[in-house]
Amino acid sequence: YLNVYTQGSTGFYVVCGMPLFAILISFLMLIAHRHLSDHIDRQKSTVSLNKSISLNASELHDDDLERIAAHNRVFKIAGMPCRVTRVWSILVPILVAVSLVVFIVGLFFPAISVEYHGLAALVLPVTGASPSKCYTFIDLLRLFPLSIEYPNEFPVRFQQAVAITFCVAATIIYGVCLILIWIVPMKKKALSVFFRVLELLRALEMAEVMLLAIFSVYFSLNLLVIFITRKDCDPFNPFIKEYFGDILGDSPNCISATTALGSGWFVVL
Repeated sequence: YLNVYTQGSTGFYVVCGMPLFAILISFLMLIAHRHLSDHIDRQKSTVSLNKSISLNASELHDDDLERIAAHNRVFKIAGMPCRVTRVWSILVPILVAVSLVVFIVGLFFPAISVEYHGLAALVLPVTGASPSKCYTFIDLLRLFPLSIEYPNEFPVRFQQAVAITFCVAATIIYGVCLILIWIVPMKKKALSVFFRVLELLRALEMAEVMLLAIFSVYFSLNLLVIFITRKDCDPFNPFIKEYFGDILGDSPNCISATTALGSGWFVVL
């Protein structure tokens, strides 16, 4: 019976912490840039909206105190007043809502399946375990601490919380906010603030990181299994091949693994 644990050391946490620190610094720079930009815009015109967050529109002509949904606002583009067509005003929130539902559903579909081969595939059923397993994204996020010898340590739980927050929660909140900013009537100032919140959420949501992590496991798990068990298994592989080769077929060894991407991975993608 083999238990394999991973334990991060100082270097690992430094490497993981630096991107978070960089995101924090970029947020502070963005806030400072927005504040300065707003100050300049207020000096130019009391009715202009920050150009860098107005979806390629240079100005809004509506009254500051009037509550108007984004899809009904009149924008000035290249000097001409423009408004979103009725078709797109309906279609955009529907598309965002569909993508959000698909993302949430995909989290509960199998993301990756692992099947063990070799002598381990014969022994596992005897212990009551299955040689093949499927994991959803929710399973991986929930079971992640169990791969570490001391799962309840603060750094481990913090990593789990960060993964859930950035890979799942931020993505869902971002989608919900996209729908709200499109259909909910609000004042121009509130619309400007909402745009900035969306910018921050867009930087925070990292569903693609979760996809890339699963994709790397898809390619490297078998190599990792062989690397971990090589010292203990290599002396027995010739014996296993000679006496169990006919039963084990293409995997006459102590243990190996094959992986396959599940439907959940493609749905989330």
